[in-house]
Amino acid sequence: MSGVHGSRTKREFIDRHRGELGFIQAGCAMMELPRSTYYYRPRSRREKLKQDADLRDRIGCFLEIICDQKRLHSVPGCLPPAEFEVLRANPRLCT
Repeated sequence: MSGVHGSRTKREFIDRHRGELGFIQAGCAMMELPRSTYYYRPRSRREKLKQDADLRDRIGCFLEIICDQKRLHSVPGCLPPAEFEVLRANPRLCT
């Protein structure tokens, strides 16, 4: 049935005949549909926008924590930005 029907139609067929097929894996094999495609469910626009906003927030946190405080440098003797700023604010700590 490859190429004859779309993924949605194939998923619906498997759902309708699940009892006869026994396992989803068997239905997917018969319909030549990857199981990952069977389980895929499209997200709504609202869900996509929320996930995008969450990812942007997480990227900001990552950059703040990793890049500004813990970033490793390839040049020996260089300090992460957070340590550099502490030493710059308190020059007495440099000695």
